[in-house]
Amino acid sequence: MPQSIPKGLTRDHVLRALADLDAGVELPFGAPTGYELVHDGKRYPPKAVIGLAHRHLFGSLLRPEEFSGGEAPGQANFVLRELEFTVEKKIAGTSSEIVEEASERKRPWSREEVDLIVADYFLMLRVDLAGEPYSKADHNRALQPLLDGRSKSSIEFKHQNISAVLVGMGLPYIDGYKPARNYQRTVLPQAIEDYLIRHSDFFELLADGVVLNPVAAPAIGDRPVEAVFEDRPERIVVPSSDEKPWISRKGKRIDFARRDAMNRHLGQLGEKFAVEIEKERLLFHGRDEGDQGREGCRPAAEAGEGGVDPAQARQRPDTAPRRPPARRGRAERRGDLRDPGSEPARHQPPPGPPAARWHHRPSP
Repeated sequence: MPQSIPKGLTRDHVLRALADLDAGVELPFGAPTGYELVHDGKRYPPKAVIGLAHRHLFGSLLRPEEFSGGEAPGQANFVLRELEFTVEKKIAGTSSEIVEEASERKRPWSREEVDLIVADYFLMLRVDLAGEPYSKADHNRALQPLLDGRSKSSIEFKHQNISAVLVGMGLPYIDGYKPARNYQRTVLPQAIEDYLIRHSDFFELLADGVVLNPVAAPAIGDRPVEAVFEDRPERIVVPSSDEKPWISRKGKRIDFARRDAMNRHLGQLGEKFAVEIEKERLLFHGRDEGDQGREGCRPAAEAGEGGVDPAQARQRPDTAPRRPPARRGRAERRGDLRDPGSEPARHQPPPGPPAARWHHRPSP
């Protein structure tokens, strides 16, 4: 769970981190996805800079999963700007992705290379979805001699390509490798589909893991509420209709009841998490728990049907919904009903409480 960046970092720590990046130090950080630090005409990934600066202050690297790279207090962009560094939104057409795309056009990946990196990606994805630690940098170093001298950045970019294909298939991907859409349309999707056909139970074995099926809502902890939020993505990639979802060649049963129960459970956890965030916001603005009220901050699952608290409904019976009046027959609507021995009441409204009376217009 990401935490706030520890206090104490100075401009000197950041400058030493930039020197490390210029020297080519190996790090478990991917390419920047939304913002870049600009210094002396060079562009750097903000999270990697903070991670290295942390090592110069505390003696240990701050790993990417331990903090966020957003704009809120305690996040990477905010801290760097507080130290008077320039952090700019990543500009399409000037980033390292464009360089890698041009490199791939000059030297396309072979099917053997693609199969190797796809297998490595799914090894990391298996560990990632199981909630276990692993090192992207170690995987990258192990792949380089197997991929005919491909660079670290080239391997990272191909991992992002794999994420993009998985998103198109409606499948989970490694969060550290944000989808990059420009990839080999004739090679990469087919290699991924072939891998999933050979390992048809890949996601089934991980369905009950802590990532795909959490048992509890994440804790906010001591971090500020703003640290929970991330910047909205510049582009939302959704499954494409022209990219067929992966479907096993073997027929399999789907337990719809179990899947529905899991979806309901996940939705309830999301509601509880949202409620806890709102409570923290109220406390931050000076509202204590007693002022929050039973009605304002409670998940829908703890309320009755339609979100109404059953206890409150019992205390206020006057607010209970009334049964709507029954519809009257055609003859009664025409005003043709009459008591035996009485005069016709053609234009008289039928008896009943005012709320249930019908309005009639005289016949011509």
